[in-house]
This record gives sequence, structure tokens and C-alpha cells, in this order.
Amino acid sequence: HPSSEGGGVGTTNFIQSTKKKMRWWENDPSCNNVLIFMPDLSANPTIESQLTTYVLATMVATFMNLSMVILDAPPDFDGFVASSQFGCSKWGKHAKRKAMPPGLSRIVKPPDWLSSKCTVPCQKSHTYSYWNDLRQSNADGIPETVCMNEKGEQSNVFVLGGGETRDYFEKLFKYSTLQRPSTAARDWALRLGANPQEAELFSQLKGGQIWGYLGALVARSDLLQFQPWILSDLADYYKKSHLPVNAKSVREGLFDEHVWNFDVLQVQRGDELLSNTKAKEFISHYWDTRGGNDSEMRNYIPLVHYLRHYNYRCSTKTRIIYISTSNPTEVSNEITMIGQKMNRGKTRIGCNTFRFRFIESSASDKTTDSCDASYSRTIANIADFLIFSKAASFVGDFDSDWGRLVRTFRLKMKEGPTSDGDESPVSLPGTEIAWGEIKIPQAEIPGW
Repeated sequence: HPSSEGGGVGTTNFIQSTKKKMRWWENDPSCNNVLIFMPDLSANPTIESQLTTYVLATMVATFMNLSMVILDAPPDFDGFVASSQFGCSKWGKHAKRKAMPPGLSRIVKPPDWLSSKCTVPCQKSHTYSYWNDLRQSNADGIPETVCMNEKGEQSNVFVLGGGETRDYFEKLFKYSTLQRPSTAARDWALRLGANPQEAELFSQLKGGQIWGYLGALVARSDLLQFQPWILSDLADYYKKSHLPVNAKSVREGLFDEHVWNFDVLQVQRGDELLSNTKAKEFISHYWDTRGGNDSEMRNYIPLVHYLRHYNYRCSTKTRIIYISTSNPTEVSNEITMIGQKMNRGKTRIGCNTFRFRFIESSASDKTTDSCDASYSRTIANIADFLIFSKAASFVGDFDSDWGRLVRTFRLKMKEGPTSDGDESPVSLPGTEIAWGEIKIPQAEIPGW
């Protein structure tokens, strides 16, 4: 029987929505079958790699029909200031606030339908060290144990470490999730919020269509939720940035059913671009074909290349373009050189009129390692991710962890029935590659 659950999402966005979503799968509320996800602590993992691995772990949990909880390392394990590489929220400075949770739980809150409102099982008898040793004990499969939980009942517990998630999925699940037709695939889709018709379609899909459709289910779900203090600080960030985003709705975790009505250019420059092998090759080719000097390696692609997507999309309306870049001054100078300045802060370039706004890239300030500075970078990173994922149009790259997440969360299911002749049952509207291949790469498993 279907169940109605708060915090569901609409067809175009994730996190939470003002509408309730009908769920066609009832999770086991007993907390007797649980997957413990232990985020990676090695090599100071970035926020994007942590979120990517979290999403992949949820794929494992939902495929296995397990409730999933996060177990973060205690202070004596992680070595981070204030027990989290994501920094210190201002909420933690107020005595009336509860202590901030450590690790990934400082920013992410698994939805109730995924966790079944379970806590980490058998806490009285099993320490973090026990679970940490167990997760490393089986290289051939996900370690499993049985323990007596706080209700006096036996719990079947699987343990999955962030560092092993990808390997386990490759070994144990990737092949089996591709088998078609499949009742297991149908049930997997139902657990991710598909209706019966969508689940049946998913159970019949083959090849690359599977991952794209799965990504669209994830994008539509509220699988990736942020903690209330993160939402509050995101709202403040957007307000200060003068973005056309409803700060009150963001603070409440309620996102409008329509996309945010502006476009985004992710303009990377300098080391952040040259560190990407594909980007470095494209930069060299770009300047070589335009009479560049091989001995003079440039570290950027001109803004006009990002704007090429508008050459065939002429409009009489002013386009609002937000530019995320680590060098707003340099990009602003380019706008002055290639455009015709108009009144009210508008610029005419080609057949379009633009109003440019800048978001200084969250990657631009890594000089300070204080807890407050780390948290500010965390908020800026999440804010960028949400903007990239929800803007009406996005021009960026998909080779990074952030890029792959953005690609997943921009996927949409096509309206109406899908015939056998359709190339894909999903679409990626308003999304363009900034450099390199014109064709957007085929979808991978969400979190890959």
C-alpha cells in the first residue's frame, strides 16, 4: 500500500518540497536490517568526494533494502578541529544549541525513509573501533554481523566504509543491477520513490538507460538532505549574494517546484583548471588552433567560449547570468572588452542582452584552515552545488566529483510514455559542457 510521507520532492528538485510525495514502498521500521555507512577519513577527503560516496552508499542500501545510518568517527579518530573537516557552524557557539554532530553528519541528514528513523545499532556493546575493524575484515564482500539492539532484538548489520564503497559496488552490485527484466530492479525503483509505472519501466531498461533513469529518480528524491543549520546558513549566503532565491524557503528546507530562473556559468581559471588533464589538453588545443604560442601555456579559456551556447538562442529578454569563478575581476574585464555596455547594468553581446552577476568561487580561498573558515567554504561549496543543480541553464564541466553530482541532479524524466524507439527516457535540459567534447558523457551510477 502507498504511504504518505513529509519532506518529499517535486519532479524538478531535491531536498524538500512544499508538496507531500506518495511513496509506494514501506520500509521495515524495526531497525533489524541496517547498513552502517562510515565516511572516509583518509587523505582529508573533500566535501564533494564525501557527498559523492554518500550517494553511492545509498544506492547500495536501497538496492539491498536496508535502513541506512551514518556512523562518524569520534574526536580521537578523525583529527579534525571540532570533529569535522566541514568546520564550525555559528549554531555551535550558542549554549542553547545542541552540540554539532561530527563528520559528515554535520552537514547531511539521511531522510527518514532511508534511515527508518534508526540509530546506530548495538551502541552499548559495539564501539566505533569495533565497527571500524569489522568494515576492514572482508575484502570480498560487505562485512556483516548480528548483534542485540537496544530493543532486545537481533539486528542484522552490514558495515560499509567510504573508502570501500566503490569497490564493493563494482564487485557485488554493478552486474546484478543491470540484469533485465528484473523484479529486484522494480523494487529498487519503488524504494527510491518511483510510482508503479515508473518502476516497471525501470525494470525493463537496458544498458546506459539504466543509470540515467536511476539518476533522475535520485534527483527527484529527497535522498540528499542537509541539516537545519546548513539550510539556515545557506539562506544567509544567498541573501548576501543578492541571488534571486527565496531565502525563507531555503531556511525552511522548502524548495519551489520550478527551477531557479537564471543561468549559471562555471568559469574555471588557473590551477583549478590545469589540474584537470582533459581541460589542460583542451586549453592547449584551443589556443593552438588560434595561433597560440606552444611555449606559453595559458591557464584559461576565454569567456566568449562559454557564451557560445547563446549564439543560436537569441532573445529579446534580458538574460540573468551568474558567473562562478575564482577570478571575478579578470572575467569582468573580459565582459567589458567583448560587450556593449547598456543602461541598468546590462551588457549587449551578439544577439543577446545579459545582466551578469558574480559569485566568487568557493575554491578561491583555501589559505585559512580555521574552523570558521572551513565552515564558510563548506557553505559556499554547497551553495554552488545547489545553484548549479537548480539553475534554468548550466554551463560547466562534468569531470570532477562536483560535476558528476551536478549532472545527476539535473537529470529529468521525460514526460509521457516512453517507446522502445526512444534513445533515452530521461533528459538533461539546459545543460552544456564548458569545454572539450560537445556531447555530454553517458550517465554513470549516481555517486560514481
